[in-house]
Amino acid sequence: MKRTAFLTLLFLSFCSFHIGVSAQTLVAIPDSSRLLESELIKDRDTLLIGDHALWRMSVRAPEGSAMDFAIELPKELTRGVELLEAKIDTVRNRRSREWLLRGELRITSFDSGSYRLPPMPLYLLQPSGVVDTLWFAGPPLEVTTIPIDTTTYRPFDIKGQMTYPLTAKEIFPWVGLILLLLAAAYVLYRWIRYRKENRPLFGKPKPQEPAYLVAFRQLEEIKAQKLWQSGKVKLFYTAVTDVLRTYAAARWGIQAMEQTSAELLDALKKEQIDKALLEELSVMLQTADLVKFAKYQAEAVENEQTIPAVVHFVQATMLVENESPEPKEEEA
Repeated sequence: MKRTAFLTLLFLSFCSFHIGVSAQTLVAIPDSSRLLESELIKDRDTLLIGDHALWRMSVRAPEGSAMDFAIELPKELTRGVELLEAKIDTVRNRRSREWLLRGELRITSFDSGSYRLPPMPLYLLQPSGVVDTLWFAGPPLEVTTIPIDTTTYRPFDIKGQMTYPLTAKEIFPWVGLILLLLAAAYVLYRWIRYRKENRPLFGKPKPQEPAYLVAFRQLEEIKAQKLWQSGKVKLFYTAVTDVLRTYAAARWGIQAMEQTSAELLDALKKEQIDKALLEELSVMLQTADLVKFAKYQAEAVENEQTIPAVVHFVQATMLVENESPEPKEEEA
């Protein structure tokens, strides 16, 4: 197959190179009834000066056929019409064994007027080796210039873009997109807000556990771990003081987690807490700071008094919701 195509192209190139004559001297131009139709492809009914048009000549042939121009194409096809590009294209049909061969000439003109393109001969080489000469009729070509304003003898200005009223079909997608973005923004806002408040995004919020119950439970968990008994004294004091700070933040709304021990005690003093209770808490915090930051070796008695000091502080300051009193039984 490749060898046949190569020989075909070689033969057609040889013919085009050696003949090199005009259509009139090649063979006599047949009459109009024997000319094949061709088409002129352009953007408008008339061609504007300087625009391009495509002159296409097509023929269906068996698979393995080839086509080439039978004459040496001049730069000017006819007076006023120039040739820009010439090529042969082959379109293969997968369903049938038939090919569509195309000869295409890209042309232009720089003079306005009416033109008739000359008949164009092309060679068609059949798979059997027979060479046919096909003549295609030249289509008419109308070339126009830029319209001139007769009052000023100047070219007309470019017209502005035409605008059409918007329809519901065009507006609906944008309205839907805006509503979707607003809904997404609202859900994101609720998610961020509820996450800060530790509330579920959908459904009823779960009842929040009182701060003192959380502190008691965490202190029991720390006690069961026996951290200071196993040599993890620093971790023990860090865990206990974190429970205290979390409770203070939930109980009074102070920024206990970001404050130092001294700042925490100053904030608690403003809450009118008993001085003896604050003194006991101050001793525990001083011991914790020495252990965490000064590598202080606390004694066993100090370690044992740490959790009870926090428990005592929580018990003395916790808020318990008043339960509604039960109705008294009526006397008989």
